[in-house]
Amino acid sequence: MFNRKAEWSPTGRFTREFKKNWGFDFVVYKELTPWSRDITKIYKVLHVVDNNSAENIGGGGQPRAPLAPPFKNNLK
Repeated sequence: MFNRKAEWSPTGRFTREFKKNWGFDFVVYKELTPWSRDITKIYKVLHVVDNNSAENIGGGGQPRAPLAPPFKNNLK
């Protein structure tokens, strides 16, 4: 169902690390497990912001929360 590619980290491939840590596969096929149901629901409602720019921060529209304050340069 989802892309099989995952990053290599210093400890190995993420999918193997996930299986070792959590006891089930990260990649969801047709298994009906709580993980597969949850991740399928999450992926269906994700949206990609593709119109973000310096003039259109966060893709435009009405922000749900105020923007974070600018960073301060404390290296002076």
